[in-house]
Amino acid sequence: MEIALPWVQIFVLGVVRVAAFLVQAPILGTSAVPMLVKVMLALVLGFFLMPGDAVSAANQAWGWLPFMLLLLKETLVGWLMGISLFVLMAALQAAGELVGFQMMFSAASTFSMLNLEQSTVTGNLFNFLAMLVFVGVDGHHALLGALDLSFRVLPVFSFPASLGTFHAWSTLLGRIFEISVKLSLPLLAALFITNAILGMIARTMPQINVFVIGMPVQIVAGFVILIMMLGGLIAAETHGFMQWAHELKGFIHQLQP
Repeated sequence: MEIALPWVQIFVLGVVRVAAFLVQAPILGTSAVPMLVKVMLALVLGFFLMPGDAVSAANQAWGWLPFMLLLLKETLVGWLMGISLFVLMAALQAAGELVGFQMMFSAASTFSMLNLEQSTVTGNLFNFLAMLVFVGVDGHHALLGALDLSFRVLPVFSFPASLGTFHAWSTLLGRIFEISVKLSLPLLAALFITNAILGMIARTMPQINVFVIGMPVQIVAGFVILIMMLGGLIAAETHGFMQWAHELKGFIHQLQP
């Protein structure tokens, strides 16, 4: 049985796009998933998501230079599609890092096996919560839908008209700080008020050692406020993932040749 070279090239291009996209995907893109599972998933998705008329549209095999350019294009397209979700997940974890810094957890950081980096307890909590919300709102289905839409809008043998404007990408990257501050602002405000009260106690009653009682008070106050704002935090993350899915579809339509 002889396999046509154009079919092999198109299959490789599709797998490269899926692999570059899955590298940034939550849960699947983490180090907790074995590399063999990631490779097999990229091969299976690349095979089933490829449109049936993709091979017929390619009249002949490409030379090594055009094929390398197409590989570079597929890697860039898949990476840009995935970086939007990576930005959102990084913003959610950054909110937890800000909260952990104010709750005096910065000195008790732990090693995260998912991200292979040092993170505070609240940073890991926000990260796991974001993953649970992502699965709960069918974010994994949105990933597959975005990949399927990208193959129909931008075939592997075509080059996109544009990769988006600089303003759009700078706004997207700037949302990291915006989202993290908005999610952590209620807790940061409560801890600021707690610090202000402790400062007033230190001024009015110098016999009380505020440095000894300050850390337990901040930790307890932080956990109480965190439990109270948990419902609003989940709602904000749900809205963020819904907005991400909408923005990703808009970006894919901009890739139409």
